Amino acid sequence: MKPNTLEGWLDHISRQHGQVIDMGLDRVRLVLDRLDIDHARLGQVITVAGTNGKGSTVAVLDRVLRAQGCRVATYTSPHLLRYNERVRLNGTELDDQSLCESFALVEEARATTPLTYFEFGTLAAIGCFAKAGVDFTILEVGLGGRLDAVNVIDPDVAVITTVDIDHVDWLGSDREVIGREKAGILRPGIPFVCGDSAPPGSLREQVWELGCSSYWRGEDFSIQDRERAQTGLLDGQWNWLGKTGSYQSLQRNGLPAMSVPLDNVAAALQVLALLDALPSEERLAQLLGEISVPGRFYQVSQQPQVVLDVGHNPQAARYLAQRIRQAGGRWRAVYAGLVDKDIVQVLSELAGVVSHWHSAPLDCERAATREILAESFGKAGVVQIEWASTVAEAFRQALREAGADEHVLVFGSFYTVAAVLQLVQDEPSLLTQGSR
Repeated sequence: MKPNTLEGWLDHISRQHGQVIDMGLDRVRLVLDRLDIDHARLGQVITVAGTNGKGSTVAVLDRVLRAQGCRVATYTSPHLLRYNERVRLNGTELDDQSLCESFALVEEARATTPLTYFEFGTLAAIGCFAKAGVDFTILEVGLGGRLDAVNVIDPDVAVITTVDIDHVDWLGSDREVIGREKAGILRPGIPFVCGDSAPPGSLREQVWELGCSSYWRGEDFSIQDRERAQTGLLDGQWNWLGKTGSYQSLQRNGLPAMSVPLDNVAAALQVLALLDALPSEERLAQLLGEISVPGRFYQVSQQPQVVLDVGHNPQAARYLAQRIRQAGGRWRAVYAGLVDKDIVQVLSELAGVVSHWHSAPLDCERAATREILAESFGKAGVVQIEWASTVAEAFRQALREAGADEHVLVFGSFYTVAAVLQLVQDEPSLLTQGSR
């Protein structure tokens, strides 16, 4: 019997394959062909890959295109609190019934073909978008690129935000190998935008071999921050310079509140330039001010200031450390991570900017145990950690003990952020000054 609720379907699709990850496109292509989807109804497809920065790049593209009257579909992963977050039409999460109907179609089409949770969900999302009919479909790669399920759809524009070390068991342990995997989303002759200012040579080789019309950050487009010569502090203005357009003296949002890094804005603007969809300078400033990406330097409270970030690899940790230095003040952090991540390097990047640490193991299969966390903290040079049994309790500790001049950072994984985001939604009084 087929499930009749979204929760039931999610439980069902999680049990249809013996592995959580099974890289390869043959099974997905087979089922996609059986679904007989009209690809023209997906509009122009923009596929976004990268180690970090995918979510915020998608958010900028989505908001600007919708503001110009386009019908836009976005598929992102993973979600924080609700599966519906992954599948959006015109900025709105798809409702349970539509998702269930699409899951049912995929179930019928797959017959006995095993699909992973992500593969099942990807095909369902594509079906929803084609049924709705859109001008643009923006697909965020889940893992790598070449063998990721979203790569069954040929893009009209490909974007790679950054290339760094992550998911080494699946993608390799150096940037050259990882660059080739991410380059798998490219197609002969299509436009390609690279947001990495120092891309690996393997990526350039793939672009040259495929004959893509390429746009490289630092060569074909760039972001320029204006800095005060004496203090080195950002003065709140920036420029975007491209071959087919430019923006001068745009206002930067307040650093603690801005969850979209300018590097990712730069890449998104280059894509919009290719689509002839750049808005006016005034309109762009307004739209960027409206964008907030949950889990990406996401501020949930000002008094006290609490920031949530899903950063879980060294590159993301370096960016977090930079943002904290720019924001200033004293910070205490709540950290929990997964055992297959480079925990030592992540902690090392932030050891010099965080004054107090709170930690607990996550409640999931891939969680790093307290013993692994403690060993990693030690290797990173952090010796004073307050331990808790859960991430929620660690966050409560941090709020109780934070001084009036301290800020709280919660980071380490989507699971870490989700646990705290759920807590503050359930108990908003936690974030009031009186509760501390």
